[in-house]
Amino acid sequence: MNEGNKWTMNKAKNKKVVIGLALFLVLIIGTLFIFSNPLYRPPETIRSNLLSEIPLGSYRDEAVEFINMHEEWVIHSERFGNVRVHGRTIGDPTYYIRVHMGYYRFIFHTDVTAFWRFDEEGILIDIVVRKTRDVF
Repeated sequence: MNEGNKWTMNKAKNKKVVIGLALFLVLIIGTLFIFSNPLYRPPETIRSNLLSEIPLGSYRDEAVEFINMHEEWVIHSERFGNVRVHGRTIGDPTYYIRVHMGYYRFIFHTDVTAFWRFDEEGILIDIVVRKTRDVF
């Protein structure tokens, strides 16, 4: 085999290695990006993280202060009524604050909303996290 053929074969092999490494790097960076955004996590995990910061039994004012610390979160409503998640009513009617925590896009647009539920004395009794996907 002459030197020209070796160089051409090595060049083709090197090109495949570079492409393979580039694809692997894109996969790693994409995975890190996805898992660095807490909104990608399952609703139960988001709820647990929220409760680690503001535990059940906290007062409404403490919860509102915590919510307002997050500039990207938006309080959509504060009212008395039922919390519904995917057609299912959660618990009895209570006073709740509906907070849009943000959204992400990974194939589809996904909104993340938290319902902070309080008893009649303004004590936090539950946080319900809902994700809704817009497929169009």
